[in-house]
Amino acid sequence: MDTPLAYDVVITTDWGLNIIITNKRREQLRSYSHFVTQEQAAQFADVLEQAITAGHYTEHDACPFCGRYFFRHDKLRRVKDGRTLHQKCVDTAIRCGVLTDQDCVGDTFRCFPDGVPLFDYSSLTSGGPSSRDFRYAIQTVSKKVIHLFLIEPGGRLTRRTCLTYEECQGLVQTIRERLKQLSDAAIGTCAFCGGMAYIDKTNYLMASGELIHGSCMERFIQSPEAAGGWFPAVRIPPKDVFGHQRLFGNQFDPAPFSQPPS
Repeated sequence: MDTPLAYDVVITTDWGLNIIITNKRREQLRSYSHFVTQEQAAQFADVLEQAITAGHYTEHDACPFCGRYFFRHDKLRRVKDGRTLHQKCVDTAIRCGVLTDQDCVGDTFRCFPDGVPLFDYSSLTSGGPSSRDFRYAIQTVSKKVIHLFLIEPGGRLTRRTCLTYEECQGLVQTIRERLKQLSDAAIGTCAFCGGMAYIDKTNYLMASGELIHGSCMERFIQSPEAAGGWFPAVRIPPKDVFGHQRLFGNQFDPAPFSQPPS
């Protein structure tokens, strides 16, 4: 079986983006959605790119004893065979008789000196628990271990995932590709509601030049604003410009247009 993909970015019904992150565990695959605006997605892509470009990197990835990825704050210990373990895993191994004190080399240490901050970037505590901002933190450890901590706008739960340097680059590129799709599909601003009109939905062009969402037309006709417009209105038929691909195959198959929770 193929390795589960780490992420997907889907265009939503309100023309924002759904940034979907998975835990990449084939035996217990989980995915987490983060519904964001185009502006929030663009900022996240820029911040992530800057963070990994200027990130702090070591050769330490994961503890060979417990298999868990290292964090910057973890206390580590080297053993004579060249492995680097969590200090707590060394303690466990000694209690179990797998290691002895004589197998350890040097003192306990962390991946980075004390002067290195915990995160390359963090907005986790900004705005309070009911913030509509997309809040996140980025912690680089190695090119194979980049921790992302994400809080969906309006959410309270912090979701953590670990991506490689190449996966982070791919996520940035995918976000920008989806944003370009949206930009290319925009045909103008609805003269009634002020929202952007996209080619994948029915819209109307008034003889006087106003562009109206198909969903706004009935309310527009009944409104005082209609007095300033000239009929007839030409219907602009929708086109499926976003496609209906399924990037995650049978393992993970989000709809191409995901509806954010109300």
